[in-house]
Amino acid sequence: MLLACLSGNGPRPASEREWEDVVRRSLRHGISPILYHILRSEEVRDVPDAALKDLRRFTLEASAANTGLFHELGKALRALRNAGVAVVVLKGAHLAGNVYESIALRPMSDVDLMVKREDLGRAQEVLLAAGYPPQREPLLFDMHWGLSMARTELNIDLDGVWERAEAVEIEGATVLGLSPEDLLLHVCIHFSLQHLFASA
Repeated sequence: MLLACLSGNGPRPASEREWEDVVRRSLRHGISPILYHILRSEEVRDVPDAALKDLRRFTLEASAANTGLFHELGKALRALRNAGVAVVVLKGAHLAGNVYESIALRPMSDVDLMVKREDLGRAQEVLLAAGYPPQREPLLFDMHWGLSMARTELNIDLDGVWERAEAVEIEGATVLGLSPEDLLLHVCIHFSLQHLFASA
């Protein structure tokens, strides 16, 4: 039923209990804002008020959280740029800022950034000086020098990844984002090898 609501195909939930289950599952998979966006844009009339109210609340919470994250990301990216550290914005922040219609549609808990392996220490020093210690709770920036944190050895041509990276605009800063092909590869690796298909 959740897939039917997202795609517009198939039977929609009929009872309030079915709608409650759909809302609960959308929250678990981190897609409540997308579901709310679709239901509102299609002006579906048979959605219980309670379900819409919950979805709207989750969407507003995601919007507020992401607005704060993107504000901090802008400051961090400018600091790294001023220090001459090249950065690739990964996953959620790249998707929310450049693929989705609104940053509210892609809930995030932190921001993943990739730098070159030889720049990792320098990048951490810059972020520390900007007020982002690595032990900060909650952790805002997760620094990487590759595309996989999985134990499985993957033969990824990082030089090619950097060469294919494309300029993107995030919070007033021009940085790099993965090419569409590498972005798809990275999302698949993250979902399968690191999350074992357990979350969206």
